[in-house]
Amino acid sequence: MNFILKNRSRGFEKRFAETILRLKAYGPTFMVMAAVLTGVIAGLAIVGFRWLIVLSNDYLFLDIGDSFPRDGAHNVSDFLGGFTASTLLVLLIPGVGIALAAFIANRYAVEAKGHGVPEVMSAMARKAGIMRPRVALVKTVVSAICIGSGGSVGQVGPSVQVGSVLGSAVGQTLKLSENGMKTLVACGAAAGLAAIFNAPITGTIFASEVILGNLGLNNITPVLISSVAGSAMARIFLGDEPAFFVPAFALESSWELVLYCILGVCAGVLATGFTKTFYTMEDVFGSIHAHYITKAIIGGAIVGVVGLFLPQLFGLGFGTIDKLLYNPNSFSIPLAIALCLGKIVLTSVTLAAGGSGGVYGPSLFAGASMGCAFGLVFNHIAPFEVASAEAYGVAGMSGFLAGATHAPIQAIFIVFELTGDYHEVVPVMLASVLSAMTAKRLLRYSIYTLKNKRRGERIEIGQDLSLLEKVRVADVMERDFPHVTRDTSFVKVLQTLYKSKMDMVPVLDENGNFYGIVGFHQVRTVIHSEGPQDLIVANDVALRAPLTVTPSANLADVFTELGMLDINSLPVVSDEDPKKLVGVITRGSIVSRYRKEVILESEVERSYSFFPTAKTSSNKS
Repeated sequence: MNFILKNRSRGFEKRFAETILRLKAYGPTFMVMAAVLTGVIAGLAIVGFRWLIVLSNDYLFLDIGDSFPRDGAHNVSDFLGGFTASTLLVLLIPGVGIALAAFIANRYAVEAKGHGVPEVMSAMARKAGIMRPRVALVKTVVSAICIGSGGSVGQVGPSVQVGSVLGSAVGQTLKLSENGMKTLVACGAAAGLAAIFNAPITGTIFASEVILGNLGLNNITPVLISSVAGSAMARIFLGDEPAFFVPAFALESSWELVLYCILGVCAGVLATGFTKTFYTMEDVFGSIHAHYITKAIIGGAIVGVVGLFLPQLFGLGFGTIDKLLYNPNSFSIPLAIALCLGKIVLTSVTLAAGGSGGVYGPSLFAGASMGCAFGLVFNHIAPFEVASAEAYGVAGMSGFLAGATHAPIQAIFIVFELTGDYHEVVPVMLASVLSAMTAKRLLRYSIYTLKNKRRGERIEIGQDLSLLEKVRVADVMERDFPHVTRDTSFVKVLQTLYKSKMDMVPVLDENGNFYGIVGFHQVRTVIHSEGPQDLIVANDVALRAPLTVTPSANLADVFTELGMLDINSLPVVSDEDPKKLVGVITRGSIVSRYRKEVILESEVERSYSFFPTAKTSSNKS
């Protein structure tokens, strides 16, 4: 009987592999089909996640995670009056929830701890997008428990991670290439965000801007399709109303644009403070020499104590955001400020103590609170007409999120998709761009990338450049390369450039010293001119004093330069003599070395692993 079952299984696997092989022959159409499948699966998973949060909150933790509904009260007595449990029980519930989430994550998938997005970025850069499928289930459960028990975290980070893991699982099942795997991971991330917020445009931009590290057209089509599919699943089961309702408003005075600029700078400063507070709390809890369950209980107790005085900080806080944007005058200025600072601290504590959830939603909460406080202040002191405070709350949401993530484009679109209002385009754009600029000036890394940096990773342009920091240009540069002299004819230059795998060819003078380069830009200029090309030589079109690198430079910095300049190769000159050309470095050679470093590091990690059974269990998952 077992023999028959095994033969049937092998027959199914063979037919499945043959079917996939045939479908792959369709090229882009196959990737579109895979993107749709990923979007549908991720969208359904996020619908389940949303329901699990409600279930956790309503039946396991006495409704504490939604303690401040859309028509809720502001004071402690009303908050406690809705519970049959004692004040002590209210203090204990967050600790129990965080401890339970920490136990499950540590027991079954440690990647499910924290806010999730850094783990996705790391997997994209270091593991070609391969993630353990079990992480999706564990992340869904632990995040729902943490949010439902009052943990002051969001649902976007878990949704992005769950969607990404499911995209990775689809890619592994279909046996896609590295590029295909990364594209499907981004598809899953986009579908996850789109489903949780009914925001397909933002899902697409977030996946491209944050997960992939670029907004290239080659990847954006399947990501967009997957995002729409995920959003469609959420609309079928959860409806299509915007997350928040805001009244119509407009600029009351042109002088208000100055206020929005100030708001953007303030948002950038506060968002940077959020990032620093977040990782400071990680260090504080990391320095506590106690069992992780003990740390979780301590963190939960802090959340419970603060929540007694500011119950709006429990859970997601979307009811509070809704009230801030629709009726900000019901909040005093000190209360709005306290909500902003309190959310920053409690989110940091919840995750540092071992909880699981996102920082995206808390950024929107803190931004709305900060913006409304800003608007309330200037409604009283401004010498000119000022829009109502909710207008500044909307701009504050976008600005704070842009500052925390260093990704202003998705921050702009998420506000429009969440509120369904596009009237405040200019103020939102001003606040978001200035916030991101301010935050980048104050801190190079975002709340997502700083975690990877602290782990020794340097994630840029979808790669972990820390692997390249120890490798020098001299180790990979090409010493045998085509070149021309100053008196080489233009036709010969063109032929040399055509045969070369570089986008430029070095030019040497009569003494063999480095003179300059001729690249595609210079060639195009000559080709499109009306002058006689037969009389032109390399000296006439060469770019003098181009950017160069030295053999001692590290590949990480060179790769960043190539990406910023959007070029594929650079001349290498001697450290002692900048006139002596010693080689050429290309983007392809750097990428090739990067892949070798990734493989080498993976082999080293396996050889030094003290838990060899972990590999087996991960494969079975």
